[in-house]
Amino acid sequence: MNGATSFEFVRVHPGGLLLDLTSGSLFRLNESAAFIWEAWLRGATAQQVASDLELSYNLPQSTAEQHVAAALKIDPAEGTPGPPSGEFLYERTAEGYVFSRAGTPFLVVDHQGERLRLVQPSRLSASEVAAALTAVAPKLVALQGHFVLHAAAVILDGAAVVVAGDSGAGKTTTARALVRAGASPLAEDKLVIRETLGRPTVYQDCERNIEAWALATHADLSRGRIVPCPDVNEICAGPAVPIRELGFIDATRRVGRSISAVKLTTLDGSGALFRNSFCGSDAAADWTKNLRTATTIAEAIDAYDLTMPAGIGELEEAASVVLAARSLRSK
Repeated sequence: MNGATSFEFVRVHPGGLLLDLTSGSLFRLNESAAFIWEAWLRGATAQQVASDLELSYNLPQSTAEQHVAAALKIDPAEGTPGPPSGEFLYERTAEGYVFSRAGTPFLVVDHQGERLRLVQPSRLSASEVAAALTAVAPKLVALQGHFVLHAAAVILDGAAVVVAGDSGAGKTTTARALVRAGASPLAEDKLVIRETLGRPTVYQDCERNIEAWALATHADLSRGRIVPCPDVNEICAGPAVPIRELGFIDATRRVGRSISAVKLTTLDGSGALFRNSFCGSDAAADWTKNLRTATTIAEAIDAYDLTMPAGIGELEEAASVVLAARSLRSK
């Protein structure tokens, strides 16, 4: 054995994804690096991996050894960070997870994401408590083992067109433009994704149900009571909507007058889904499950990197083109 215990590897064509379970960093591996890490994590020594690589790829021994040494030299600082923590930071304690805002602890959740209480009920107004609950709800649902994506979405021809990205990337603005062009609204910030009949599925009224839970819960929470976390079955009580396609946007990719879509490989789509998911836990097993779920979703749908128009007026025009084409890949 080589002692490699702090990584999770997922084979995804044409390479693989390597998750550092200590730092949360995610690494994209090409085919040969995936070969090396897969063998290394099975317990092979570097010498054994080099020998296998030499035979499998018909490489000189010295070249194989160099490839193995380079591939196994992982720097967490160079990896893609794991799912973002957002405005509300959290850390594990003996009694569960403590959520903080602006450095001040305010909410304690048990390890399973089932019950929560305020740290100091009198410090926050009822409206502040309701707003905070709505904001942390995706992590509470993720703590229960569900995949929650930081994304907006609309319904087109009975299926969901999803736009994911960091805060400020333009998800909500894009979704509203598509609605004005003729699509039906679905979500503006968060989506619970589940599998229905082998297809990744989201749910109408999911965000509305989260807000309803926050409004129904905040009064008891403000009085210092321990309350149940959101029930995912109640949140996903609306009609199921299969995902048609998924686009990833970035605030730095805005140019021209149209939406330009570049199809992602399953490998890159998996990584993008993981990076844009809400992960409520710091447990290695939960990170692993989130990564594997991201890969399953990416294998089932078309995903794109989107370059968005440079201005609001241009976005309105581009949204009309998307509706006419019935796809994000409108050019």
